[in-house]
Amino acid sequence: MFTLLLLLIPDYYSVHINCGGREVIVDNRTYEDDTYLSGASTYHKSETNWAVSSTGYFMDDSITTDSYIANNKSILLMNNSALYMNARLSALSLTYYAFCLGYENFSTQMHGILWSTIKRKDDQDSFHPMR
Repeated sequence: MFTLLLLLIPDYYSVHINCGGREVIVDNRTYEDDTYLSGASTYHKSETNWAVSSTGYFMDDSITTDSYIANNKSILLMNNSALYMNARLSALSLTYYAFCLGYENFSTQMHGILWSTIKRKDDQDSFHPMR
């Protein structure tokens, strides 16, 4: 019975996640939605082949309800800007897991936003796209 169950689990050969953002299609790839509500200690399994865990509470701010997702309000004049509009936040650790990947060589690309924790003089938060 155990062998039969393993044969029914599909192999995946890619993982595309729009970390902190809604589903978006870029270069014929669908980046999955990652907008679930999280808290100071969270584990979330997607409907496909990935999961995310985060830990940490933002104690040094005056916000009573932490959203754990940052939203970019800037207009980005760059390719694939939809991937840089949101970011999942974590005070201590943020880990993404990929499950049931087929046996082959993989390459990894990180697209994301480096959230600046330093406030500018006008007290605005700032995003810095990174690759």
